[in-house]
Amino acid sequence: KMPTLYQLSRTFFVFLLFGSFVIFQAKDMISTYLRKETIIVSRSRTADRLDVPAMTFCLKGEYAWKNKKPTLPYQLVPFCNSSDVDGVKNCIEEGTYNYTDFIKNMTVGFNEDRKAFMEKKFWHSHMSQFTLGRCQTVNIDRPLKAHMMTDGVLAEIMTDRDLLLYVYIHDRNYFLLTTNPGVFKRIYMTLTDMTTKSGMMDWYYIKAKKHILLEENPLTGEKKCNKDPGYSLFDCIKESNARQVGCRPSWDTKFGDYPNCTTLEQLRKHDELELFYYNEEKAEIEKKSGCLDPCQYFEYEVMGEKQALKIQTLAGFALGFNFVSMRYEELEEEILYSKASFIAELGGSLGLFLGFSFISVWELIDWLQVKLSKNVFS
Repeated sequence: KMPTLYQLSRTFFVFLLFGSFVIFQAKDMISTYLRKETIIVSRSRTADRLDVPAMTFCLKGEYAWKNKKPTLPYQLVPFCNSSDVDGVKNCIEEGTYNYTDFIKNMTVGFNEDRKAFMEKKFWHSHMSQFTLGRCQTVNIDRPLKAHMMTDGVLAEIMTDRDLLLYVYIHDRNYFLLTTNPGVFKRIYMTLTDMTTKSGMMDWYYIKAKKHILLEENPLTGEKKCNKDPGYSLFDCIKESNARQVGCRPSWDTKFGDYPNCTTLEQLRKHDELELFYYNEEKAEIEKKSGCLDPCQYFEYEVMGEKQALKIQTLAGFALGFNFVSMRYEELEEEILYSKASFIAELGGSLGLFLGFSFISVWELIDWLQVKLSKNVFS
């Protein structure tokens, strides 16, 4: 029996709709799904309290060393001019500054509950780029609210001598001493002419952003961050150095179970690695060290202008901040097209163009059964 004009028209229309679906919808959806593209989803969160960011202080150049100014080629071993490893260690211990040499006080709050954080357990002294001497990082183990008088963080810095000071405010597990601002998220500031700043205070309001990254690249499966809650980028870099050289400098006491370096050549190799990280871009640092970003970390940003205040009772210079709010932005990386999203959108488009649904499968089976039954009986 020849098909009627109606049947031919209906078949043509179905094929036209199916072709339009493939060209204008399915092709792009399948291509996007196979590319495994990701997006950053922004959500607003509110915390009862937020962890205090770490603060790292580094003296620069001639101010980083007590008795002499760093000169080219900016390498530790020639600068110390020592004949053995112990001589270099003594050069660092006697020639660089401890945090108590230029930080007068580190406190939280201004009222009667004011608490000091000058004990050694809150501070970590580390030697990375020798032109900065020993940098000092303070980690305050006290979650804070957004009230300046009770939760403001204040560093009082001595002004009895001129200093050039670099200050980093950063996530305590996400830090590397580097000149490139693209390597890790931080607030960075430079303090100069300290002898003229006695009785002055610079105050900042900061906001927090939480980043949550996918551990693996959805397309390649390559690991792109470390999800261990205790992971530290800085510690990973130091351990990578010790692994590459085969030993660690004796002053790096917390980075892995490696023997102390015993030759000046080993110290030179460490110095070369530190100089590389200090000046390189992020991709090259990851390639050489194998150290990735943490999968979760906080980024801090300054809100508005700094508040420059004159305080008559202040003997030195004060640098402080507090959170502007307990509300923070959470930026989470997600797959643009998950399997569920892909099936839902593909199914929706099929329904729009062809009236297709899962019940249509059953109806097709039922129709085929009827057709086959008719053929058998005929």
